[in-house]
Order: sequence, then C-alpha cells, then structure tokens
Amino acid sequence: MKNQIFSAEDERKKIVDELVDELPKLRKRLGLSQTKLGEMVGLSRQTISLIERKQMPLTWNNYLAIVCFFAINSKDVYYFPKTKGYKNHDILVRLMGINN
Repeated sequence: MKNQIFSAEDERKKIVDELVDELPKLRKRLGLSQTKLGEMVGLSRQTISLIERKQMPLTWNNYLAIVCFFAINSKDVYYFPKTKGYKNHDILVRLMGINN
C-alpha cells in the first residue's frame, strides 16, 4: 500500500465542494432564503445564488463562515467535525487545527 501524501488544498476542495452540493438543502431545512443566509454570513443574496449554481467558487473563508453558521443553528450538519462519525473527521481536524 502506497503512502498517501496529505494535501490540505485537495481536502479543502473536497469539503468545500460537498458544502456547495448540500447548501440549498441545508438552507431550506432551516427555512432560510438566500437573502437571509447571506445576511447571516456576510454575503449577498446574489453571491449565495451564484455559489449554489456553481457559477462562483466558494472561498475557504466563506466556507468557514457558512459551516460555523450551520454548526450553531442545526444539529444535523454532517460535514462539520462534531463527532468522530463524520466521514472526513480526521482530515478536517488537521485542516482546521482542531484539538479534540
């Protein structure tokens, strides 16, 4: 078995892409419009719309703002490392420098 080289950039892209794919569902689950989510995380409705339609990349800083918002306001955000059951928990812990 070959040693896998940990690439933070590759892993960040994977988890950012996961959030982009799930963002409309997560937003709707909390009953949030694009406008309201944008207000809560410091983005415009247009930016949220472009991100959801994959016409604008989600930056790492905006990813963190959105993840933190959902982590505070939703119990079922599966991509945030609240538990060891998260499928990419170890990778995200290393990316974010979280000490569990």
